Amino acid sequence: MTEKTANDNAAATIGNKNPPLASRFKPGQSGNPAGRPKGSGLLREALLKAALEERTNKEWQGKTQKGSALQVLLHDCFHRAINGDSKATNQVLSLAMRLLDDSE
Repeated sequence: MTEKTANDNAAATIGNKNPPLASRFKPGQSGNPAGRPKGSGLLREALLKAALEERTNKEWQGKTQKGSALQVLLHDCFHRAINGDSKATNQVLSLAMRLLDDSE
């Protein structure tokens, strides 16, 4: 009978979900060092900013008002809160608290 060596044991463990030891990631090494760089999520922010700055017309109390999409959304949310909508009230208060925390 032949003796098993360390190479024989390593070869036996190569297979599905068991890559060779030489090609495994070293401890602390990234899985994709050439992957997406930090800060490349700026496209999403730019698209959101463009959508919120888009100029729109809003019919309110028989008058047409012009403003950005963000202004229209905030206007609607404030008026729903004033008229007793509890979800809108929570959103307005949450936004106000965040703005107050940021200003300090």
